[in-house]
Amino acid sequence: MEAKGGKLFFNGEWYILCSSVPLTTQKHILKGNRAFVVVDQRGDIPLFFPSELGFYWRDTRFLSGFEMLINESHPLLLSSGTDEKNSQIKVEMTNPDFKLGDKLIQRTSIYIRKTLKFKGDALLVEVDIRNFTPYELPLIISFGLAADFLDIFEVRGSERVKRGKLLDPRVDKDGVEFSYKGLDGLKRKTLVSFSPAPTELSQKEAIFKLLLKSKGSHRILVSISASISNEHQSVSLCEEKPQFESTISIETDHEVLKHTLDRAISDLEMMLSYIDGCKVPMAGIPWYCALFGRDSLITSLSLLPWMPEVARETLKLLALYQAKEEAPFTDAERGKILHELREGEMAKLKEIPFVPYYGSADATCLFLMLAGAFYRTTGDLESIKEIWENIALATDWVQSQGNTLGDGFIRYATRSPAGLRNQGWKDSHDAIHHSDGRIAEPPIAVVEIQGYKYMALKEVSYLCEVMGLSRESEPLIRSAERLYQNINDTFWMENKGFYALAIDGNRKLCRVISSNPGHLLFCEAVPVERAKRVVARLMDSHMFTGYGIRTLSSQEVRYNPMSYHNGSVWPHDCALIACGFAKYGFKREALRVFEGILEAASYFPDYRIPELFCGFSKKRERTPVPYPVACNPQAWASASILMMLTSLLGLQVDAVNKTIIFNNPILPKSINILEIKDWETPYYGPFSFRLINAGGHLAVEILKKPSRWKVLVIAG
Repeated sequence: MEAKGGKLFFNGEWYILCSSVPLTTQKHILKGNRAFVVVDQRGDIPLFFPSELGFYWRDTRFLSGFEMLINESHPLLLSSGTDEKNSQIKVEMTNPDFKLGDKLIQRTSIYIRKTLKFKGDALLVEVDIRNFTPYELPLIISFGLAADFLDIFEVRGSERVKRGKLLDPRVDKDGVEFSYKGLDGLKRKTLVSFSPAPTELSQKEAIFKLLLKSKGSHRILVSISASISNEHQSVSLCEEKPQFESTISIETDHEVLKHTLDRAISDLEMMLSYIDGCKVPMAGIPWYCALFGRDSLITSLSLLPWMPEVARETLKLLALYQAKEEAPFTDAERGKILHELREGEMAKLKEIPFVPYYGSADATCLFLMLAGAFYRTTGDLESIKEIWENIALATDWVQSQGNTLGDGFIRYATRSPAGLRNQGWKDSHDAIHHSDGRIAEPPIAVVEIQGYKYMALKEVSYLCEVMGLSRESEPLIRSAERLYQNINDTFWMENKGFYALAIDGNRKLCRVISSNPGHLLFCEAVPVERAKRVVARLMDSHMFTGYGIRTLSSQEVRYNPMSYHNGSVWPHDCALIACGFAKYGFKREALRVFEGILEAASYFPDYRIPELFCGFSKKRERTPVPYPVACNPQAWASASILMMLTSLLGLQVDAVNKTIIFNNPILPKSINILEIKDWETPYYGPFSFRLINAGGHLAVEILKKPSRWKVLVIAG
């Protein structure tokens, strides 16, 4: 492990340190607009506990301690959880046994309810206490407080050579203000306010001394907010949490699917944040609550056609941050779409390259893919015109990158001393390797990015036609056709009936079996005669665990079911592959992947699909194994269930021709009825459909549609 300038930088990967201490603690997560909180089951941020728990805003932990005690002891937990709409965390507790003089106050004498919720980005905590004894009780309720103002990368494990200065907290009668003067010249403040005012208040603790009557109750309100200021301006938590423009309700008699869909939709709503006036999905909590190009683009693709405004906003924002010039430290090249944008102190000081950072070889292709898919779905030409210059710049980058060796392939190699070694979606240091386990040397061409480029060129060609630029359209189609041939000539391994993972810097194939080629199916870059062999390989027991498709075959040297990218299961990866299966007519195989992910979701808390889970095979009575530092929720994981459902239903929306298509719809036999109710977007609707599963055939009943729209159901 290498520390560059005191930062945790491991072989071209920004590593997340993992301690056994926090992993034993079950957590609850709640997000406002740009702020989020991670608490334990009591709704606390324990003091002196090394973990990621805390209250965060703009890549900084503004509160590292918020711990409630009753008579100097932790309350006993009765129940806790996040509601289905992600609007609040509700915790129910009671008192432990304690003595009051010569009297024993037995446990369950006092009821304590703690509720956490956001108003904009301010965290509000309500504590209600009720005495169920037949006598008056003196109680001491205390809140331990601490604020360390660590950058999120410090929480992840980075060690800094020098930090700013923690200033003395300022205490008023009803609150404490913590502050930190950063090396970037900015002052970060956390204000913790109490109502009513505490009996005693210090820099570290708020104490309430109560005399609670029999059957009496008392409420304590706590407000936690943050701000950043310099000599000229101040930014505080003032923006309200955005709401979806689209409305969608999916009802079904399948309990697991219903709960999983409800949780996914509410998580996706929660993950939206305003950045520069656009509301876009953040990647994941806690480590990636930031703007990511790849994550936002794949999430937006996954949400078409259900929530098309997410795609519109994502395209608009990423166009705003598109690279306009060369910058080696951030791997920026004119026309590239960003990989990651951070706003903490370490980013401000350029101790990390994410300011923003452009070390993503696939985000630019995905940007073009999304632009085409968005227009096909919505017919919103005005939004395409607004970003047409950005589309042209992105296309130029995609084309020029493919000409470095004349084969049309996009390759990557970081120029930054703090840049990512691997710049596809599998960006851990050891993700791209040879069959003998040797790490591939850059510049590297990973297989799925070539598929993305093929699809991107086709989409831009289509958009050129729409824009009346036929002369520009034809060369793009010819480039796409040449690339298609080169992909299939170069990456195909006839003896394995599959595509290689990548080509290394010496133009040698990485001849390993991985999930990456499944994305070629999504991009329709596989000849029909080869598709069956690709599908069969992805669904054999070495790749398909029963819960999902592994990132790497269990027969490979570097296979490890507990690794980040070498044997784990990623739901978004599975969704893209299942969508590819469906495009080639392998609906039954897509159905198996969907059923596997759905069953896995049933074992995770709150039916929340995590970023990834371990790739152990499903065995009798064995549940999926969690990955230790997975983000949960993660936007593209939440969107994966909707993407797979879209593929199974063969659902396509063509707003240009005002047509909805259900192409060979299929659902698991365990689902009898599925209703899409009151589906309305800024571009089309409202629609309502009832799908009835009878004898293996899915009947589609139209309950509501606009009069000018057509609905086509194509039988398989």
